[in-house]
Amino acid sequence: MRQIVAILGVMVVLSGVAASGASADPSDLKLRIDGQAQFLSPTAVLLPVTYDCPAGSGTAALAAGVFQGEEQAAFMELPADVPCTGKWETIVLLLLSPDPAFAIEPGPARASASMFHAAGSEGKERKVHIVA
Repeated sequence: MRQIVAILGVMVVLSGVAASGASADPSDLKLRIDGQAQFLSPTAVLLPVTYDCPAGSGTAALAAGVFQGEEQAAFMELPADVPCTGKWETIVLLLLSPDPAFAIEPGPARASASMFHAAGSEGKERKVHIVA
């Protein structure tokens, strides 16, 4: 749990420097999580995330996690800088376990994603299915 808190702290710090350029309204930030994640191994999954931020407003940082079971096995992606193009873009994030003791398996899970931009932030959470 401390690792998750530390990673989230890093994401908050990076959110202040993740974007530059023209200002944008926070309501212009949009984020969607695909309903299916791809199982690679007990310590790695791929999660498609679709985002939109105003063209000409620089970049945004995306981060995501997948949580499963009582232990809340978390796979966090450190923020990935993505360009703001003014249209929906999809990126597939490689999520790795912060600790090999936290294993994940195919089946139901919960995913969360956050987008950090100079104009603000956007977060989503949804149920996903991890497929082999």
